[in-house]
Amino acid sequence: YLKPVWIYPDVPSDHPHNLAITYLYKKNVMRGSEDKKTGKTLFRPEDTINRVEIIKAVLENKRQVLPTIQELKSSKDLLFTDVRPDHWFAPYVGAAKKIGIVEGTDGLYRPADQVLRSEAVKILAAAYQINLDPFRKAFELPYPDAEPSAWYNSYLAMGKKYNLLEPDQKGDINPGKPITRAEFAEMMYRLESISLAEKRGFLSGKLKRGKTGQGVPKAEIYIYSTVDGKRGELYYKTTTNNDGGFTVSLSTGSKYYIEGLLGNSISHTSIITEVQEEKTTKIELEIFPQE
Repeated sequence: YLKPVWIYPDVPSDHPHNLAITYLYKKNVMRGSEDKKTGKTLFRPEDTINRVEIIKAVLENKRQVLPTIQELKSSKDLLFTDVRPDHWFAPYVGAAKKIGIVEGTDGLYRPADQVLRSEAVKILAAAYQINLDPFRKAFELPYPDAEPSAWYNSYLAMGKKYNLLEPDQKGDINPGKPITRAEFAEMMYRLESISLAEKRGFLSGKLKRGKTGQGVPKAEIYIYSTVDGKRGELYYKTTTNNDGGFTVSLSTGSKYYIEGLLGNSISHTSIITEVQEEKTTKIELEIFPQE
């Protein structure tokens, strides 16, 4: 429902996370900072986000009321030993601790530490009070590079269900990698763009070359709504991994029009399908890329 606009010099209209950053800009969340060399305001999409910046973004996005300095001084339980009441970020840390979004370690918050991708999902799950019980019973790892019995698997399974994280070309999610500002902006945007109560299922597909049958990596997959059996508005977009495969979560009860795009080549076969709750629907697309 937003059109790409060029707000920041380092986030052009064709940037993959432009819509998310535009959405937060309009909500006055995650605004950029001035570049001392040029005097321009930059978003710095590839910079990592630390433990102060992430809760500031979450709380401002949720319009959370913050405690005053007086309240922080009178209630030591709201802070950590490395966060003083007079720190500018103390109200954010105090509010996040009070509503259970963050926890410290050995009494420390470590405000300057980078936030990992798995930790970012956990923070959002806590902030939006998402019930994780359905995701703790999963028998399969949510992503190939998730470690068995890791604390974050239920969070990653939740993130996979709602397409909050984008896997890399190998299909991995890199749970131990620091998350960037643009990636986290995308996560918040996606989470607010869906209904957590809707029923969902998975669509697993592969884009193949028409002549050889080999998978096509780094191609774009466009998923549209359908109107009278024809292509409607764009619903979701993703990218194929190294073997040409892709997996996305979609809401049930609707039919989707799916096609692949590589450069100027559009898939020879376009598929209309729907998904079933908690099941995986498999499809194949065929494309003849221009040499």
